[in-house]
Amino acid sequence: MIALYKLGRYKDLISFTEQMSKFDPEDKDSVLYYRGLAYFSLGDKDRAAQIIESVTFKTPEMVKFLASYYLKKKDYIKAERYLKILTLEKGFKDYAYYFLGVIQDLNKDYKKALRYYKKAAAYRTDFGKLAQKRISQLKKVGVVPPDKYYSVRIILYSTKSKAESLIKGRKLSDCFVRKHKKFYGVYCGKFESKKETVKRREELRKAGFKDAVIDEITE
Repeated sequence: MIALYKLGRYKDLISFTEQMSKFDPEDKDSVLYYRGLAYFSLGDKDRAAQIIESVTFKTPEMVKFLASYYLKKKDYIKAERYLKILTLEKGFKDYAYYFLGVIQDLNKDYKKALRYYKKAAAYRTDFGKLAQKRISQLKKVGVVPPDKYYSVRIILYSTKSKAESLIKGRKLSDCFVRKHKKFYGVYCGKFESKKETVKRREELRKAGFKDAVIDEITE
């Protein structure tokens, strides 16, 4: 069966899998999956989705196939159901969060879309980049409120390059450079709660940054 699929003999595969009773029960899901892919390869996407829907224990690849299918059909209720399942699967979360954001975007629920886009943007993938781009667009047109978070400012420099050198030299992976009045501040962490920020501030003070302070930042 798999050999037929790999050889591109899709019609033969469909014919071979016509009678499901000849297959062992434990092989049923696999048989249905390849039968569905065969229909998809022949251009019958509706039939393919119908067959893969009937698979009892769906793999993440099957779930993604169905999510993509329903997105293209603009059946967002079903697409959302499968995308939410994918948020639990490693390697598929960026895809799932991005398109959950897209669905809310289309519904003009921009605040909810933003929450999903932010989750997608946490991944350094193509979907993460697309999410970051869309976040910037939503902020630019003013349909979502600006981000507010807490961060720990550990030092100020007169030039951006000096601030970046400190981050690189001390290997401060969660730190970034941000303009502070006429200076360039080195900030560490982005936190929703002040309690988390206090904890990070104390860690940084123990690391030698005695003047570390907490700032509330709006972007």
